[in-house]
Amino acid sequence: METAIYVTGAKVSCKTRHKDNRHDRIVEFEKTQINKEYWGDSLAKDKVRNELHKLGFNSRFSVIEWIH
Repeated sequence: METAIYVTGAKVSCKTRHKDNRHDRIVEFEKTQINKEYWGDSLAKDKVRNELHKLGFNSRFSVIEWIH
């Protein structure tokens, strides 16, 4: 049986829409299991996206590393 992996945040590279102003940010969110069957990783990325939108970063982002 696979051991659950939980994360509470992520270090991401993000930018605002229509500008080339990439920033590295640390985003914190509620504890989420990323190796959960069916969309565990996607659920965590959705939480990152929601937090980034609150900060005005409304474009693509990439996860540099997960924070455990």
